[in-house]
Amino acid sequence: MKIRKTVALAAGTLMLAGGTVVGAQTSAFAEEDVPGDELVEVGSNGTCTYSNWGGRFLCKSNVKLKLPNGTWQAFVIGTDNRPYTKWKGNMSWKNMGGKCYKPGQRSIDVEWTNGWNFAITCIGGDGNRWYNERFTSGRWSGWDRSRT
Repeated sequence: MKIRKTVALAAGTLMLAGGTVVGAQTSAFAEEDVPGDELVEVGSNGTCTYSNWGGRFLCKSNVKLKLPNGTWQAFVIGTDNRPYTKWKGNMSWKNMGGKCYKPGQRSIDVEWTNGWNFAITCIGGDGNRWYNERFTSGRWSGWDRSRT
């Protein structure tokens, strides 16, 4: 993963703010456009973006997961401390609810995977690790302090 410092966010990228997505992603993704191939640090305030997927999030607060069908799904902590996800073919970042803190300390992370069933974790405002499990059906469990 490469990190490049820059002063401004490139035009056409998404910005995560206040639980909403601002802007539009218009570029098509080639197979080699894997999130995390290149992160761009924006300014000196510790925010990063995926150069090929957009999105503005706290640096050291991102994880990517290759799904069973070969597509990628990324999980980040937005600048509003809310967890977001995006996957290839989805044109906008989705708010996962809750809040995550302590970037760089495995918050946000993938706890375990079993095909389409996996768990995302983050450190909540209470300092505890929280889990959100994705079931094979595509439904999410919602954030909980215990692993399912």
